[in-house]
Amino acid sequence: ILACTYAGARMAIMLSGLGGDMTNAALARDYARLEPLVMVNLGVLMVASLLNTVQLYLQQWIEIDWRRALVASLTERWLAGEEFYRLERDRIVDNADQRIGEDVFLFVDQSLQLAMILLGVPTMLWVYGQLLWTLGGTLVVPLPGGSWHVPGGLFWVGLAVIVAGAGLLLAVGGRLLPLNITAQRREADLRFTLGKIRMQAEEIALQGGTEGEAWRIATRFGAVRAVWFQLLVATVFVTLAASGYGLVTDMMASLLGYGRYRT
Repeated sequence: ILACTYAGARMAIMLSGLGGDMTNAALARDYARLEPLVMVNLGVLMVASLLNTVQLYLQQWIEIDWRRALVASLTERWLAGEEFYRLERDRIVDNADQRIGEDVFLFVDQSLQLAMILLGVPTMLWVYGQLLWTLGGTLVVPLPGGSWHVPGGLFWVGLAVIVAGAGLLLAVGGRLLPLNITAQRREADLRFTLGKIRMQAEEIALQGGTEGEAWRIATRFGAVRAVWFQLLVATVFVTLAASGYGLVTDMMASLLGYGRYRT
């Protein structure tokens, strides 16, 4: 997976260069040079598509194998010594069955996505960092009584922007984690209430418990709705922060690139 990520980053840089060469050849009407560039571009795109497919296959294979191991381990512990009965009797864990089914899936899926990011970021930083260091030149920082010359200026500016953006998103989006956990619990409670009606349909019908069950469903969904609105507000703030960060970084890239072009 790491090799596919590294190769994909290299090919993205290659495609960017090929795109520039194709544009220049098209503007100059140099068709003898344009045709082989188009063929090379198509070949690189095909290889990049194959690498993406291989990476996705490996990622999904790891996900299902990891999930199988976790489900088997948790199921064994849940059923051992009638532990499932004690958990329900003492209310130690709510909705243990749904935790094994749903929470394991979410844990594996999101953990693997995070792992891919943690593997991909250093790889992308290494590949694009070399390019920025080469093209960035020396950044001149004016100081009282002189100036400070920083080699690879664009690289260090880009690194600082990435760190600042990560800190901003962590600060703004910190509420999403506990809210998502609470939302999963409320959704599990609602599913359990609905499933209980299906499993105890005869008893509820004979005892005339329809109104009570309807009240329970409305209460459970009210809890889901309350958490949903909290998630909505938190997501709006995260989206605003991410959009603002993207606009600022685009503006900084243009200004720095223009300054570098003028020198």
